[in-house]
Amino acid sequence: SLEPARGRVVALEGGAPVPGAEVLQWYRGQRGASDAHPVYHARFTRADAAGRFSFPAEIVTSPRIWLLRTEGPSWGVYHEAHGFQRPRPLHEDGEVLLRVSPADAAARRASVAPFCDQRPDDPGGRRIAALACAQREAPRAR
Repeated sequence: SLEPARGRVVALEGGAPVPGAEVLQWYRGQRGASDAHPVYHARFTRADAAGRFSFPAEIVTSPRIWLLRTEGPSWGVYHEAHGFQRPRPLHEDGEVLLRVSPADAAARRASVAPFCDQRPDDPGGRRIAALACAQREAPRAR
């Protein structure tokens, strides 16, 4: 089973909570010929008004995550004001602290284009696409 996890999403500068941030946690497997890490399991939740989030303990039945996992968990945060970021998790008092920055937010929002331009094949990518791509302007008719 996967261990439970709890933590906070905060601003890198000043430490203010980032309410409503979507938190992703995923486990990846061995790199393939394409140099991509296949995602074997992903879970996501939304931070509350204080920036707090939690994941319950979870049973994962796929043997791939246990036999082929080479890294994980990895973390990602999506927020409209911050775009998609992959912060390095800090561990404080049994919590995961994910710090995000609004710096270069426009570029970070633009970095979700690959999620929008082609359907991602993993659940974490699909979740990012569902959140971020709805915000993009619809293509204009010619």
